Amino acid sequence: MHVYFERCTYIEHLGNETFKFANYFGRFAFGGYDGPTSEYPYQDIKIIDNSHFVALRELETGYYSYSKKYALFSIDGRQITGHQFSSITYEANDRYAVVEDNIKGHIDSQGQHIESSSVSINEDGISIFVQREKYGLKDSVGNTLIPPNYSSIVYLVRNLLVVKKDYSVALFDINGNQLTEFKYSSITCTEDGSVQATRNNNIGGIDDAGNEIPNVKHFNGGRLLSSFDTYSVVNEENEVIIPSGYSKIELLDNDGLFALWKGKKVAIGNCSNEKTEHIYESVRPIGNQLFVVSRTIPQKVRVRKTGYGHYGNPYTYYETETIKEEKYGIIDMSLRMIIPCKYSSISDFDEEDKVTVTNTKGEKKVMSLQYFPCRRTVAVDAL
Repeated sequence: MHVYFERCTYIEHLGNETFKFANYFGRFAFGGYDGPTSEYPYQDIKIIDNSHFVALRELETGYYSYSKKYALFSIDGRQITGHQFSSITYEANDRYAVVEDNIKGHIDSQGQHIESSSVSINEDGISIFVQREKYGLKDSVGNTLIPPNYSSIVYLVRNLLVVKKDYSVALFDINGNQLTEFKYSSITCTEDGSVQATRNNNIGGIDDAGNEIPNVKHFNGGRLLSSFDTYSVVNEENEVIIPSGYSKIELLDNDGLFALWKGKKVAIGNCSNEKTEHIYESVRPIGNQLFVVSRTIPQKVRVRKTGYGHYGNPYTYYETETIKEEKYGIIDMSLRMIIPCKYSSISDFDEEDKVTVTNTKGEKKVMSLQYFPCRRTVAVDAL
């Protein structure tokens, strides 16, 4: 017996008692022996395995804006997923590759998201897996230790993992416990096996429990501690001599003299927490427990200029301008300014314990240390 279905131009058997119907306008529907179950809502219907087919539908996403999405159906016409995928492809063993919102992933025959790949990272079967382009961690029986919410998970060393979220990373252990906050731009392992991290362009150490390890510089009577962008000075009894709060602290002398930075300005301080003003822009030791500091000093100068009159005749006039020059001076261990900041350059002490200074005119002079053992007077020899 032949059955006629109105407006139907083509019929294809999909499987079991399910058929694909096409109308004059190239639209599709599916149904059984009684005909289509709906008014041809699909743009395409195709078999992808022996038990399932997919149907493509055009969805309105905005004002005159449409998007074509696939849904997965069982062969008897039962809808398994929503129309949410831009593609559905059968792979094997009830496993389907899908693309949803430009994100690749996999689903099973029930429409549930499953992992796309898995890599074991130890003998106990703990694995890093990928689901919808996100990384997670599971144990040997499939229990989730870290949910698949992260951009990457990488095994580091000694059962430690580096987990990335957006643009930051954190340290986790292999049991899925988070050991640090997501505040580092990188966490790596050095050649000696220690863990090193970078935060705000500052490098520091982390122990296996996630604690930041300070770098230590010893001097006579104490230690300079630095961890990433935090600096402090303690004595031998571990009492704080210079508290944190500076952008950087540098050890200038083993007897305990420090460069105390706040942004681009630096002061010089000692173990008694005495310090100069934050008016200098650089400081460096030059030997004999003396230190060169620099300041940018404004100076007014009279500048000759040429102007032109109404008929183009030149005339000369003068203007006062302010120029800034970096000038150098010398400070001793007791924080006294023994040479003011007035020179264009000051050299280190040479083998004869002499320094060469240059003034703003380019004239050089030699200063001998032997004439000021108390750092109060300076002997000057012209070159």
